[in-house]
Amino acid sequence: MSIQSEFFCYGHFYDLHLDGKKLIECRSVLEIVRNDYRISKSKISTTKPDAIAIMMNPGASIPLDSRPEIIDVENFNINFQTKTLVTAVPDKTQTQIMQIMNNKRWNHIRIINLSDIREKDSRELGKKIGKFEHDTLCMLHSIFSSQRKDERNHALINCKVPIILAWGTNSYTKKYAERCLMLINNHITIGISSDESELFYHHPLTRKVRWVPKMVEQLQNF
Repeated sequence: MSIQSEFFCYGHFYDLHLDGKKLIECRSVLEIVRNDYRISKSKISTTKPDAIAIMMNPGASIPLDSRPEIIDVENFNINFQTKTLVTAVPDKTQTQIMQIMNNKRWNHIRIINLSDIREKDSRELGKKIGKFEHDTLCMLHSIFSSQRKDERNHALINCKVPIILAWGTNSYTKKYAERCLMLINNHITIGISSDESELFYHHPLTRKVRWVPKMVEQLQNF
């Protein structure tokens, strides 16, 4: 039986528009919940998870059978507590997180990203981020932007659960990683640091280290 069959994945998907034109496809959060965990989907966003993971972006994540919400850049607002979560198709990265959950016997992990932009190719992601910020003069694609403070605070839930840092080592992530680390400096953070920069933490699919065993080792006291 596949490990993916042991969990449900729920995400909030949205498209950012400007002047009636779609700019980018996004996902603001992913909630991974064990399928026998007794919690209704409507309460997931307000429930304290066992841990939070922060990665670079949602990759190629897609909703299973629903259309993304349309949000206008000039009237941007996501209410973290009342947004609509829909079933999402899990990918290889989430399978790594599920292995951690099984090892720790956790029921619920929340994943947020330095950027909400959905793009599986890391080089293309850098281009899309640059174009979006050039066209809109803002960082609204990131939950760590100043305009999304309330949403971010609810996502992090102001609770003492471990935050797993796992956004990888792409050079264009540095300014987002630096801002993220500044904003979560009062939280418990865990990650497999990279020799390339003090701002980099290995992604779950890295080939440079055995990510799952090393992360399990770091999580022994949680």
